Amino acid sequence: MAVLVIDVTRSFAGNEERFVSALLELYAPLEPEVVVIGLEPQRFVLDALNKNVDFRVTSTGYEPQVRLEIAALVRERAARDPGERFLVSSHHRSVQAKEGELAPLASVFETVHPRDVLRRPPRAAEELIAELMPVREALEVLRTVLRQVDASNRPVMKTDIRSLLTRFDERFSRQRYPAARAPQLITHLLDAAVAEGVVRLIGNDPLVYVQLAEESRQGSNNHPAGTSETHSLVQCTVESKRSDFRPETRSQELQYALRVQDFGPHAEVREALYEAISRVTANSVEDASIKELVHAAVRVARDESPSHFPRKMGENLAKEKYPWRNLEGFIVRLLVRGGMIVDSDGKEMPEGPIWALRQGHLAPLPSDWPIRLDAELVLAIVRSRSDVSWQDGVDLAGALYLNRTEQYVERIDRIVELLFTRQQIDVAADMGYLRPVSSDGELDMRGTP
Repeated sequence: MAVLVIDVTRSFAGNEERFVSALLELYAPLEPEVVVIGLEPQRFVLDALNKNVDFRVTSTGYEPQVRLEIAALVRERAARDPGERFLVSSHHRSVQAKEGELAPLASVFETVHPRDVLRRPPRAAEELIAELMPVREALEVLRTVLRQVDASNRPVMKTDIRSLLTRFDERFSRQRYPAARAPQLITHLLDAAVAEGVVRLIGNDPLVYVQLAEESRQGSNNHPAGTSETHSLVQCTVESKRSDFRPETRSQELQYALRVQDFGPHAEVREALYEAISRVTANSVEDASIKELVHAAVRVARDESPSHFPRKMGENLAKEKYPWRNLEGFIVRLLVRGGMIVDSDGKEMPEGPIWALRQGHLAPLPSDWPIRLDAELVLAIVRSRSDVSWQDGVDLAGALYLNRTEQYVERIDRIVELLFTRQQIDVAADMGYLRPVSSDGELDMRGTP
């Protein structure tokens, strides 16, 4: 008897099903008992696979916690049946290396690296799509739903495509149609759409946006020779009459990389908001919710802001018209990415819907918490652009702080050093560009020019 333990806590959102499916296919001859360790929102993996899988919920996905749970599982089962074969696959480096609590059990189980599994040859993309409907029909459905949401002017996240398609045509529903459960179905459909000129993809996994190409195709031909359409977000400029923002400088390009993700940077008010958070938390009751704290802090920042925010083009923006609600959602997302929102048991909450995160509580803040939050912004830029280098230090300061003085450039240097220390970024040796480090600890070369 074999036991296959699959940890999906650090899988990219939307990639869990492909990861689990690849392992099940690889070890099908063993007919293993399958245990999947994941976060509660990842339970959909079971529904999509429609197989007998023991799904065990872990509260945080924090690496030491996951390592403890895997060690306890292996130890318990090995004691019960010493003859069982254990196979463990996880994106966490210390699990793959059998460190910590797993070290004494190193001889009991084998590890399977996710990278090796996910490199297995996939089925032909057209074959996967055709099992659901003719490829041309699938592309027409995609074109229709993107028109409905005005995706030529307002690109939508790749992770939202499935739900948009399902609302329009139920054949895309995983629950109703087995063919819709094919691994990477949406990715293959989008690849076909790119090849047909239906859409453009903006950014790199896991932060990819889909833009309907037909109404802004003229602008797509303005790339310098030899560059890729996905080389940078700004080279896929959204020709929208709804926004007066047009990247003209390098700082604006870097800002746009965040704006297209709806992730700030709210450079005019972000530092004032940080200060307001410090003051509000110092005077708040101990069990105040994120909802209460953030709402109060945004109100303080709004009340103390100037009557107008300057704009280089057109009229200045009146304080009353500033997107304060958007700012509330932004700071909640920023806090959870920085690991600063905990549940009622004091455990770090994973990223999820704003409504749910607002019920959490603020973790004890480290002394450099504003730097750590700003590091999440820099990391988001690096993940979506493939051309951020040393020369961009001044422009990053301009993008995040609207200030290019030495003080703010040094702050950018400190942020980049922090990301290096946390092994979240590295430098591509060939070009000198910053690169996000993938979940298996290796350089993520997706999006390399």
